[in-house]
Amino acid sequence: MSDLLAKFSELYSKETLVNALNDFNWLGNSTSEARQIRKNVYHKYSSWVKGGCSLDSAQDMAQLVYGWGFNGKKVPAGLSKNLNLFCELNKAWESSSKGEVKVRILAEILSLTGIGIASASKWVGFIDETRYAIYDSRVSLALRPLTIDGKRAFPTVARKSTKFKKYPHADYRTNVTMARDYLNYCNFLNDIAIEYGFANLADIEMALFMLGDDQQNWK
Repeated sequence: MSDLLAKFSELYSKETLVNALNDFNWLGNSTSEARQIRKNVYHKYSSWVKGGCSLDSAQDMAQLVYGWGFNGKKVPAGLSKNLNLFCELNKAWESSSKGEVKVRILAEILSLTGIGIASASKWVGFIDETRYAIYDSRVSLALRPLTIDGKRAFPTVARKSTKFKKYPHADYRTNVTMARDYLNYCNFLNDIAIEYGFANLADIEMALFMLGDDQQNWK
């Protein structure tokens, strides 16, 4: 990862990330409003996870994060029918479970109808923003230039093109491979946090989210 970190540093300086973070916005809210709304959702969800992931409130907690991330949309039925698995996901990623255990359970969640890494990583990312972060299409576009042995280090996530912007095609990944890629992504963001002095991976992720909307980064 050291070579990859060097490539990242050439691509984005700490100042670039800080400036992008300071410009963060979501769903038309100002930066301060968007950050506060996100923080409120995070604290509620994280508290639920740390409190043991009560099955009785699992649907409400899943909806809390999903609705925030997808402009009020309802949680896919595939997840609602598998709330025990959803609770297992949160317990595994909150704990000190080995990486392969986390990968296995995340891959199972990704196999559910209507669930992709953009939605699954929102739940994982809100477990603990110091260890995990969201991985969606815009973050993936910001990281798209990074390569290892000539291949993209992190997969491009699907994003619907508009008449104004034509987004790159998504990279195919099996559920297990995508789950491993996500774990590698979190580990990489941790390296960046140490190198640049960020306390939370979420701050890096929000900066990348903003940078991912810049077509100059879609190399």
